[in-house]
Amino acid sequence: MADILALAVEKKMLRRILACLATFAFMSFLFPAVPSQAETNTRSGTDDCPLGYLCVWEHPNYQGRMYRFAGANASWAAWDINNKDSSWYNNGTEGMLACVWSGTNYQGSVKVIQHQTSSPSDSTHGDRGSSNSWAHFWC
Repeated sequence: MADILALAVEKKMLRRILACLATFAFMSFLFPAVPSQAETNTRSGTDDCPLGYLCVWEHPNYQGRMYRFAGANASWAAWDINNKDSSWYNNGTEGMLACVWSGTNYQGSVKVIQHQTSSPSDSTHGDRGSSNSWAHFWC
């Protein structure tokens, strides 16, 4: 009798595991993984900035390559946009400020971009971005 109960419990656990794997496979299809924290795009204009991202362009007025940042990034050194950012758009989470820092590890001067606000150029902060973070009230 104990062997029958153990077998029933094992089958139940196997069904749960298979259900979890099927759910994971389905969710992976719906929400594919982002290949990296920063993605590039050569189109221009803020309409190309997807929801949930800080988008940064290498030239003023949203021209040139666009980099999309999700989450905080302590250093942009791995991407060509490091110290070459010229226009910005915060299409991140509602109520969140996008903070673009002149130094790595969120140091130095900061450019603050309100949610769903764009900045086509900025002589003070242009070509100085080296990291980004997000904040609710202040950077």
